[in-house]
Amino acid sequence: MSLPLPFFCKSFLKNNSRFFWRSISFFILITIGFIELGLAQNKKKPNVLFIISDDLTTTALGAYGNPIAQTPAIDQLAKESMIFTKAYTQYPVCGPSRASFMFGYYPNATQTYGYVSGRENVGPERPSMAELFKQNGYYTARVSKIYHMGVPGDIEIGSDGKDDPASWTEKFNSQGPEWTAPGKAELVQNNPDGSIERKGGNVMTIVQADGDDLAHSDGKTAEKASELIRKHKEEAFFLAVGFVRPHVPFVAPANYFTPFPYEGIKLPRQVENDWDDIPERGINYVTSVNSEMNEVQKQKPLRLIMPRYLIWMLKLQKY
Repeated sequence: MSLPLPFFCKSFLKNNSRFFWRSISFFILITIGFIELGLAQNKKKPNVLFIISDDLTTTALGAYGNPIAQTPAIDQLAKESMIFTKAYTQYPVCGPSRASFMFGYYPNATQTYGYVSGRENVGPERPSMAELFKQNGYYTARVSKIYHMGVPGDIEIGSDGKDDPASWTEKFNSQGPEWTAPGKAELVQNNPDGSIERKGGNVMTIVQADGDDLAHSDGKTAEKASELIRKHKEEAFFLAVGFVRPHVPFVAPANYFTPFPYEGIKLPRQVENDWDDIPERGINYVTSVNSEMNEVQKQKPLRLIMPRYLIWMLKLQKY
C-alpha cells in the first residue's frame, strides 16, 4: 500500500514555504508507505521509510528502465511506493543538496554551499523534515548517511559527520573498512600502469572484498534498519536510511561483481569539444582526462555503479 505525498507536505509547507521535491544532487528514492504491521496498530500515523543511496543515478536501476541492472529488491519496493521521475539536481555537492531536501530551502536561499548539515544557516527555529515528524509524536531515527558525511573518512571511523541532532530520536552510524577491506583491490584513477593497488580518500579504488555484507557499512545499515522497523512497528516512525555506495571507493563483497563483467559494459559516447560551452566551475574536478584512465579503467567502476548491492533491501521488505 502506498501513501500519497500530500500526507506530510501540508504540514511541512506551513513551516517551509519553499519546500520542494525536485532537489537532489544524487539519486534519491523516497519510500513513503504504510508498513502493514504498524498500520494495524496506528491508523492515524502511517510509518515513513526514507531511503537514500549516495551518488546513485536513477538510470542505474531497473525501476527506472535500466535493462541491464539486476536490482529486483529495490524494483519491488518501487512498485509499492511513489517514484519521482523528475527529481532534478539542486546543487552538485553533497552537503548543500542534502540540506536542501531535508530543510526545504534552495541552497541560495540559505547560503548553504559547503560540507555542512545546513542547520547553521537555517537556524534553530525552522524544523527539518525529520524534526517536524518528531514534533508530531513520531519516533525518528537516522541510520548512516543522511546529512553530509565524509566518505570514506567518517565511515571508516564511524562518526556522525555533519549531522543535525535535533532531527532524531536516535541515530546509528555504520562503520566499515572501506578501501582497506581485505580482498582484491585496484586503483583505476591516476594509475595508468596499474602499479598502485589501492589508495585512501575520495578516489576510485575498487575492492572486491572478502566476507559478506555485514563486513561493510551498507550491510550493517540494512541490518539496523530492519531491526528498527521490527522494534518500532507498533508506533509511528520516520526512519531515514542512508547507503553510501556507489560513492567512491567502490567496495563491495566479491560476489556482487560477478554478474557484471566489465568487458560487456559500453562506455558513453564522447563528443569532441563537448566541454567547450561549459563554465570551468561546471566541470567536475575529477574527469576521465585528468584521472589518466584508459578504456578498461573506465569500464571497471561502472559494474559497481549498477550492482545488485541494493538486494539488501529485501531485508526491509520482509517487515
